[in-house]
Amino acid sequence: RDAPIVLFDVPLLFEKGGAAGVDKVVVVSAPADQQRRRALAREGMTVEKFEHILSLQMPDSEKRKRADYVIDTGVSIAETREQVRALIKKLRDDLADSKE
Repeated sequence: RDAPIVLFDVPLLFEKGGAAGVDKVVVVSAPADQQRRRALAREGMTVEKFEHILSLQMPDSEKRKRADYVIDTGVSIAETREQVRALIKKLRDDLADSKE
């Protein structure tokens, strides 16, 4: 309760109506080919499982439109980390400004 920022990692957030219960939505997104390659590299993942998971989700382009912020993970890990750091700073700054 006392934390200034709380992060929830919620699969199917939009699909299950959970976006209404949070202040801001951050979508983490990679190009479809990278997403597929990464998912299929996971132990136990099959093409069928991956396609089933995708069938449960709204298209990435729609999630991006609905998000307040998008973290692009189609870049290097260093660039992704910098995006996260910049977003955390912005959220903290916005929170501080709203308390003034």
